[in-house]
Amino acid sequence: MKVGDFVTNNWHGIIRYGKVKKVLNNPKGDDWTYFIVDFVDDERYQKAAKHIKNTSNRDYEPEYYRADQISSLNANQTIQTLLKLQNSAE
Repeated sequence: MKVGDFVTNNWHGIIRYGKVKKVLNNPKGDDWTYFIVDFVDDERYQKAAKHIKNTSNRDYEPEYYRADQISSLNANQTIQTLLKLQNSAE
């Protein structure tokens, strides 16, 4: 993945959509690549993360995401697939 790529993050069943803002190579010394991601329409996740922070005093908003925590997203293909699904439900 590279800067500008579209990605998803599935967090406890909440599918988040975002765009890679920055790539960080091995920032923790663990040989992983990490990514800073700008997520959009992220209210459901933000509400859940805030609830966890308020009830357990744990912060669920990571500074960056490890490569195995996000997946590449082909936006055009995903839109076409969702349109097919919508049209078949009629």
